[in-house]
Amino acid sequence: MEKKIIAWIKNKYISACFFTLVWLVFLADKDLFFVLSNKAKLKDLVQEEKDLTLDIQSQEEELKALQSSQNLEKFARETYKMKKSNEVIFMISEKP
Repeated sequence: MEKKIIAWIKNKYISACFFTLVWLVFLADKDLFFVLSNKAKLKDLVQEEKDLTLDIQSQEEELKALQSSQNLEKFARETYKMKKSNEVIFMISEKP
């Protein structure tokens, strides 16, 4: 058994392959752990890009809807509580 192990270690091709694998997996600047973590980050960034693209599309649709003065006035009244100069608005809120 020990002779087989020693024979494997003495074989220069197997030893070179073993040390190359150890170098690539653990010791290199861009080792296996670095590559795997970058793949995970890339996956997260791609998902974030998809989410932001959907958000941009919805905001563009909202912007197109606000092009008319009637929709713009409705948006200003609902969002920013704006009013015309000759009217009074009563805010009624429900108790929680």
